[in-house]
Amino acid sequence: MSTFSISEEARVEIGVIVGESGCRDPVITLRDSATLDLPDALKSAAIRGMTEAESKEVQRRAEQLFEDQDASSISVEVFEREECRPEDLSEISGFTLAMTVQMRGALGEYCLKYTGGRFMLESPDEVVFNLRSVKTLMNWFT
Repeated sequence: MSTFSISEEARVEIGVIVGESGCRDPVITLRDSATLDLPDALKSAAIRGMTEAESKEVQRRAEQLFEDQDASSISVEVFEREECRPEDLSEISGFTLAMTVQMRGALGEYCLKYTGGRFMLESPDEVVFNLRSVKTLMNWFT
């Protein structure tokens, strides 16, 4: 069975992120991220309190955004070890990673890469730019 790995380019970028975090005992985690560009009317609604219809519109746009490989990406976030569940911690490529055992298993054949200013996952079968696109994780998000 293959294990999740991190490329040298991604290791360097993660090292920068960890260094800038100021954490004493850093742990990294992966998250889907995207910039949700909302019309001014929806931004105002968020400030004043959204109606149910406005809330559904924001959710619909966010879902579309995460389906768009060009608009979404994987981000690396840093936390203090004490903020993480011990059973989720593992050492990968010189970093402590917080990720459930199930997720590590689903990402088993993937390598986290960094190119063109963004993180991506690459396996023998595919290249994806968000965790939602990993075939074995799809049913976790639906």
